[in-house]
Amino acid sequence: NDPSNDALTVELSSAVYDLPLNSTVALNVTRTSNTSEANLNEGQAPGGAWYPTLLADVLNQRDGSAITDYNGDHTYLTGNLIVKSNPISKLDTTLYYKYLDKKNESTRFYNSARYSSTYPVEESGMSENFAYDKKSMGIDAAYDLPLSTKLSAGYGRVNIKREERGDAAKTDDNIMYLGVKNDAWDVVSAGVKYNTTKRESTMGTFSTFGTTAADEWYVYRFFRRFDATDKTEDRITATVDLALITDLGISLEY
Repeated sequence: NDPSNDALTVELSSAVYDLPLNSTVALNVTRTSNTSEANLNEGQAPGGAWYPTLLADVLNQRDGSAITDYNGDHTYLTGNLIVKSNPISKLDTTLYYKYLDKKNESTRFYNSARYSSTYPVEESGMSENFAYDKKSMGIDAAYDLPLSTKLSAGYGRVNIKREERGDAAKTDDNIMYLGVKNDAWDVVSAGVKYNTTKRESTMGTFSTFGTTAADEWYVYRFFRRFDATDKTEDRITATVDLALITDLGISLEY
């Protein structure tokens, strides 16, 4: 059977203007649901013929019962609260809080031909229903200097909690930046920006694998995927934007 897929999005947006300190408050909330269904009781052989029980023979639900249908179910809930202010003529500020919650209630299964309760998920054929909770918050500020020059600075925190990520159950990022940009000429603008990021990662279930260094699964205690490992980064970026002719812009970054 061909799989079926459905998606539904609901959005709510609102804004309040003319608040103290020349402020504007904006709120946006969305909820998106994606579902899918697939029958596992028939499949296609290499020669092209269809026959039953191709996948159902080797897949079981996590409770050990037989599985005949796969049901995908992802739900995203987002919320953004932004406060923009202009307290004095040359200063603009932005306060923000952003929330993203991904739920994954898809069918959980394992490969009965490979499964062993003593193996890590990645080595046992067990499905991983990745889901996460992400919170971002911070402040950005920009100040107008003489000669069409703007000074910008900001600080932010990003907190992510992950489900079924044995290598990184949680990460906390601290991000700061400082930049300056000049737009004194019509045809060229230039700027330089310094960013620093420090991430602390908390390991999940991998921290319990193995009992001694001789255990083949002990190495998982030291394994982390690159997207969620500890990180300290300092970066300087220089940019030049050119508008030499109408309708043509060139940007250079180093």
